[in-house]
Amino acid sequence: MIKSKAITDQNVDVAATSFLADPQIGPYDIAPGHRVNLAAAVAGHDLARQVAANSEARLGVKLAAMLTAIPLARAEMAIALLY
Repeated sequence: MIKSKAITDQNVDVAATSFLADPQIGPYDIAPGHRVNLAAAVAGHDLARQVAANSEARLGVKLAAMLTAIPLARAEMAIALLY
């Protein structure tokens, strides 16, 4: 996602923080015109899934795992419907 430059490191940081605040967040508008399912991104990454499920893992470790998993997720184009 980041290679296309449509999604920045800052977008990923905010998405990771949003996931940690609400692990059930699901589809998330990560950048204008781009949406990613954060819960699916974490579920699809073995390390991130294990760390997210570990109640004893420190916040920094969880954040690092999310910052690894989210950029690997496949973003969908968010299409706005105009009326």
